Amino acid sequence: MTNHFIREHFHKILNKDTDGILTDFDTNLVSIVHAEGTSATMSASAAILLIKRLVREIPFGRKDDVHILVNRCTPDYGVLSIHSSSFAPFLSYTCIVKNGKIAYYTLYIYNPKRELLPFTDTSMKTDRQAKKIFRKHFLAMFTMNPDVITKDYEDSAVVITNMAKTICNGKKEIHSFCSSLMKSSGAIIRHISIRGFPRIMWKTTSVPDGILFLVCEAKAMGTVMTETYYIKDGKIQFESSICGGRMLKTLHEIMK
Repeated sequence: MTNHFIREHFHKILNKDTDGILTDFDTNLVSIVHAEGTSATMSASAAILLIKRLVREIPFGRKDDVHILVNRCTPDYGVLSIHSSSFAPFLSYTCIVKNGKIAYYTLYIYNPKRELLPFTDTSMKTDRQAKKIFRKHFLAMFTMNPDVITKDYEDSAVVITNMAKTICNGKKEIHSFCSSLMKSSGAIIRHISIRGFPRIMWKTTSVPDGILFLVCEAKAMGTVMTETYYIKDGKIQFESSICGGRMLKTLHEIMK
């Protein structure tokens, strides 16, 4: 299998092919959506309806309105992130493929300009194992030690982040990215502290099969971040970490 599947899925979205995207989703699709300050876990019918609504409403054909922030994928994982002056300043959409179809997606829409569909939240059990591994990984980040941090990843894990220039394939490349991030962490913290540490809203939501979604909002800095994790057998198989807002330019400048 090549990466054409997700790439073509994103191509359909950007070209407003609402009929074409229907065949891309697994019949047991599960999604986690965060918008308008609310998180919802959604099963197939509601999740697909929401994507169709977004594809119809976002004016993808207007280059003066919609800007592609991230469009990266591997055979199994992909992230599409956009800015739209008329729809939302930041939208991040992450897909996970199983058996040739999109089985899971996470979607974050920051400050949409208008109301979206009423979210039909489907009650699902939280994934305790995924939450446990995430907490362990969260604490590992505070060690600022790439060796400790990368222990949480499977050897063949994938990280897609717009803080790196390319996709990180495998633990070696993830370690290299973490090393760069940790070396820059002092400068990043100093930059934030000069402006006063902002109040950060953060929320995690998990669903069965090891999918966990993290949303962070630092509105005083005009900065948001989303992270999607796929955790299996006690290891992180995939992570997307997408930053939006003013802080992203600063991160790129500090980490270059």
